[in-house]
Amino acid sequence: MKYIKYIAVGIAIFIVLVSIFYFQKSEAEKENKLSVDAMYLLKRNETKEYVNATAIIYLTNLHAESGEIKIIVYLMERWKGVAIDKRELEIGKLQKDKTEEIQIDVQMENKSYDLEILVFENDLLKIKGSGGVTVYLYNAGKGGYRYEVSLDSLYFEKVHE
Repeated sequence: MKYIKYIAVGIAIFIVLVSIFYFQKSEAEKENKLSVDAMYLLKRNETKEYVNATAIIYLTNLHAESGEIKIIVYLMERWKGVAIDKRELEIGKLQKDKTEEIQIDVQMENKSYDLEILVFENDLLKIKGSGGVTVYLYNAGKGGYRYEVSLDSLYFEKVHE
């Protein structure tokens, strides 16, 4: 008889431990995970003074709906460390298990730039990215011109989970 009491207590403890493990696992699955999976720079049009381009970011949200997403992009002249342009986009909430294409327009002259991208969720910085952009203006002869634009050293890193 006294063994039945110990077996019943053991079974009760086992059920409690399994319930705790299951609850922790289901809570972890409810947290979303953001990532920037790709970024491209699309040249739109050009004049003799500048080139217009669009930075295209692919932002993925997994497991659960995100909080409020905001993206800030700084365009800085390389080696000076001072921003010459700032773009801010309120994206809103992202659905779970979806990738969003986000477009940010920038205007650049014949110089080298750094592009800094900050991704916020509920006003908390989640992802920081950076890349170099080089713009070359070529004389095409007879008053013509041509721009070459290159994007290099692009990376993204998680700042906070």
